[in-house]
Amino acid sequence: MTSNKKRITRTERAKKAIQGLLNAFQKGTAFRWIGCHIVKTGRPSDAWSLANYLIMAISGTEDARGIKQWRDAGRRVKKGAKAVWILAPRNIVRKEEDEDTGELKEKKFLAGFLGVPVFRYEDTEGEPLKPVKAKYPDLKKVADAWGIKVEYAPVPGGALGLYSTGKVIKLKSDDAEVFFHELAHAAQDRLGMLENGARCEIAAEACALGLCAVYGGQTSNSMNNFGAYIQDYSKKMNMKPEMALMSVLKDCEAILDCIIREAGEEMIK
Repeated sequence: MTSNKKRITRTERAKKAIQGLLNAFQKGTAFRWIGCHIVKTGRPSDAWSLANYLIMAISGTEDARGIKQWRDAGRRVKKGAKAVWILAPRNIVRKEEDEDTGELKEKKFLAGFLGVPVFRYEDTEGEPLKPVKAKYPDLKKVADAWGIKVEYAPVPGGALGLYSTGKVIKLKSDDAEVFFHELAHAAQDRLGMLENGARCEIAAEACALGLCAVYGGQTSNSMNNFGAYIQDYSKKMNMKPEMALMSVLKDCEAILDCIIREAGEEMIK
């Protein structure tokens, strides 16, 4: 007897995972996990992209691994457990003419994503895992290390904060979110990302909200508006909202990595 149930492809799994991620941002429920990505736990997910880390967190776990990875850790996946599908890039190779030499050269392009199955810790059984204790770095030290002065001063145009390229962060508010937002701009400056306009602002705000969730502090209503920001940005760039979100998350990952590398502290004790 054969089943008429349609087999879901890995591409369809990936699309579903990205849509779930977009929905979580539109509801404002994903931001609290962005900041958690800065902490290295010794788990396989440390090496994952920010998007995959968020997919894992949204599934309700802090630790997800493939079947072999769980086996290596002395655990096994429970019978009947459902996989969480994370993303692997699907690249295609095209030949393009080099502008300088006229030669045809192969270049890789991102064509989409494929789903990769992993399983939550809660859906495994076996040997207990070593507990993880995390320590978060002092991010004020990052501005100091970059030679950026942080001061409370009037900010033009009604803004609550202002980053002046390579020199100073001016704050009109003592809300942590404002400092984190301007620190994200400082990281973007070092990464050559400040010229990206709307995408630059969206990524900085996403990082600020994520760091606020980790370190504490009040947040604005930007969290509720993030889905609208993504929709607007995707229209301007003629992109699907899902791909616009992935491009912004890639920026967020680069920003957070830049900040944490400078923090230079061991975050696992």
